[in-house]
Amino acid sequence: MSPVPLIRKQGDTWRWQVAWYAPIPGSNPPKPDYTNPVDLTGWTAKVQLKQSYEDTTPALALTSSPAAGCTIDGPNGLVSIVASFTLTSAITPGRYLWECEVTNGTERETIGEGPIQVTQQVIT
Repeated sequence: MSPVPLIRKQGDTWRWQVAWYAPIPGSNPPKPDYTNPVDLTGWTAKVQLKQSYEDTTPALALTSSPAAGCTIDGPNGLVSIVASFTLTSAITPGRYLWECEVTNGTERETIGEGPIQVTQQVIT
């Protein structure tokens, strides 16, 4: 998985999706087979935004269970992420790290991550 950098505006509604695909058999390093999504039925997702890896309190925390910003499309291996403008208005502009993790209770996998630049809103 390669980091996916994002740029988002403070105070906007943020939307993006993260997909998990099975690897192409025999690929080394593993490469995703975009025709073969991992079935996420029964899994839960969590997304966090932090200024550093050491932060204990995220600037933004979203989950699929309870439903709060993350929705899972199980058969298609997709996590849809929506952060309301109310939540993003409270985020101080700056550079952050984001990560999306899924779990089924016995396994845990990070399926998306990267830097995110939050820019200041002009209209208040």
